[in-house]
Amino acid sequence: MSCCSNAAWKHLVSTGAITRETIRAAAARRQAPAPSTADLIFVNGTFLLAEPTVAGEQVTAVAVAGETIVDVGDADRITREARPAAVTIDLGGDTLAPGFVEAPNLGCRRARAERRRGPSAPAGI
Repeated sequence: MSCCSNAAWKHLVSTGAITRETIRAAAARRQAPAPSTADLIFVNGTFLLAEPTVAGEQVTAVAVAGETIVDVGDADRITREARPAAVTIDLGGDTLAPGFVEAPNLGCRRARAERRRGPSAPAGI
């Protein structure tokens, strides 16, 4: 899974923090994952920000162990490699997204504070 947006990756590359050669070398070293330790396997959905564990696979499943995503990729491969006790959850076409951490939103804080104080006169009056 990607930790950054496409724009963030482009920025890292454009500033030299990450080189294209580094990215290519990492992709070349990527190997098939070890047998899954997944507790849950999500299938039949849209998976946001999902990059396959095995390069070139279509993302049709996400495997989770505890609170960690352990495999992303082809549903057939993931279910075949999963431990027998893993539970498969059919999303029925719904969307699965990784946990997002909500950043502070100062605009909302200001709006709540203004609501408590009452409306103020517009600037220039």
